[in-house]
Amino acid sequence: MGSNPITFIDRIYIGSNKYLIINYTTALKVGDDANGTFSDLKTGLTDDAKYQGTTYKGFYYLGNGSDDNIRTDGTSNNTTTMGCQIPGSGMSASAVSGSGLEIGDYKYKVTFLYDGYQESNGQATSTDVTTTSGNQKVELSDIPTGASGSGVTKRKIYRTQVGGSVYYYLTTINDNTTTTYSDTTADADLGSDTIPTDHDIPPKFQYIREHEERLFMNSTDNTSWLYYTHIEGVTSYPDIVPSTNYLPISEDDGDIIMAVSYTHLRAHETSLHLVCRLLLE
Repeated sequence: MGSNPITFIDRIYIGSNKYLIINYTTALKVGDDANGTFSDLKTGLTDDAKYQGTTYKGFYYLGNGSDDNIRTDGTSNNTTTMGCQIPGSGMSASAVSGSGLEIGDYKYKVTFLYDGYQESNGQATSTDVTTTSGNQKVELSDIPTGASGSGVTKRKIYRTQVGGSVYYYLTTINDNTTTTYSDTTADADLGSDTIPTDHDIPPKFQYIREHEERLFMNSTDNTSWLYYTHIEGVTSYPDIVPSTNYLPISEDDGDIIMAVSYTHLRAHETSLHLVCRLLLE
């Protein structure tokens, strides 16, 4: 790879495919076993950074503590930022001739669904509209879509009741292309599900390991905290880390996490136990 050093290398297995992943200067690259060549997965990264990664649920998650964490299936088309990114823009909403809604103020927000099941938070700023007598139907347009390769497969729309502030589930758009929707759903017909507010993006990490259906990682902002991904019911969400999902590791002593690993305590045990290596500042 020329005169510059390779600072990271790992062999990953995604389904029946295998890939050699390396970091070289400012690029993350994937090897072609047949041709013995490398191509870019992601460029513009911190020069000569050190990475650590782990494979889980069909993706390889890796970070260097400086750049945004990366999620990849070993191909450039499916290499993106880890975490359920929030829609970057709101919608347009117009009250038009029709019935169904009450008269007054309504607010809307959108979430992204990744891989068909991982849901982002909604935008901080709502899309607002006021219905009037006879104009009790709302036409939504410019509904945001996820970028190509982001993993967005669907969108969900949430809405308040008239004059309210709680966002209730309204509908699911089962694609990543449709940008319009007509709303005539009465307040009484809204479901009880409300918009997620704690489906946060994982912190930038240097160390990560999978353990008992969760990803555990450090944080370059809170160096004594070990963060872990979300499980709801029996479903694991590897791209979601609520802000309360962390374990303080000797934070009162000024220790910082310098590695995350796991080990078997005894040969006959099947459960894994996380080990954090600490460095006293």
